[in-house]
Amino acid sequence: AIQVLLMIHITKAFKQTRKKSLILNNCQRATIRTYGINTNTTKKSVQPAIDPIYHPANFLEDKDWLKGKCHKKGGWDKKNKDALEKICKLLKKCEEEKGDPHEWLIDGLKYTVKLRQSNFKEGGIGAFLEGKALKGDVICIYPGPVYSPMAPIFFQSLKNQYILKRNDGFCIDGKNKGLSRIMYKSLCRRVNNVKHELCDESWINAPKEILRNPLNVGQFINHCIVPENSNVSYMQFTFDNEFPYDLRSYIPNVNYSLDYSPQWREKL
Repeated sequence: AIQVLLMIHITKAFKQTRKKSLILNNCQRATIRTYGINTNTTKKSVQPAIDPIYHPANFLEDKDWLKGKCHKKGGWDKKNKDALEKICKLLKKCEEEKGDPHEWLIDGLKYTVKLRQSNFKEGGIGAFLEGKALKGDVICIYPGPVYSPMAPIFFQSLKNQYILKRNDGFCIDGKNKGLSRIMYKSLCRRVNNVKHELCDESWINAPKEILRNPLNVGQFINHCIVPENSNVSYMQFTFDNEFPYDLRSYIPNVNYSLDYSPQWREKL
């Protein structure tokens, strides 16, 4: 089985000074789907989170920092896989020694992400980067159940501003309340067993509790309109059975379908 992810990279280097952290913002022109109606976002305001379902053409608008590398094959796949393994191994050792995940991330990665009230008016809860991060570092993972283009998602999408759509048609539902929360917990119970936990369930309790993986908070990144305020960008990443099973418990995604055939993906 394959696992579909949305990795969130920082596009501007950051170094924390005087205990001042960086609020993470994404700025991309988007399409919002509500009750099956598509409307373009033109209002100049900050939304509570990354709320729209993005039109495929709007992914990774800031291509300068990517330097022409493609997310489908080549260097970025390996970079994402290595970064994900490093994060998961770090958090696994942290759990074994019963440490603080934020402190371990600061020591191992030089940065962590914390949730608190956004600096923007009516911004809700925001994600703040603390520490030091280099351009292109994996800052967050967008959590939630993953739906294939053929999977039913209509009822989950009603009044839901947290569903993101990848270029290949896969949708990830980052909402941690209501039906979306019930669906994710149900899917986790289906795949998690005594021997291996294949997904992280703690993110649905954010921001009330400390998460097993503090970086599983991509849905709390503010969406802004002004391009100059943007400091993160999305990148699609898909891994297969080669990814260690003992590290998957720190990944906040689970497939709605039991298996995805790769044949149809090759036709895209």
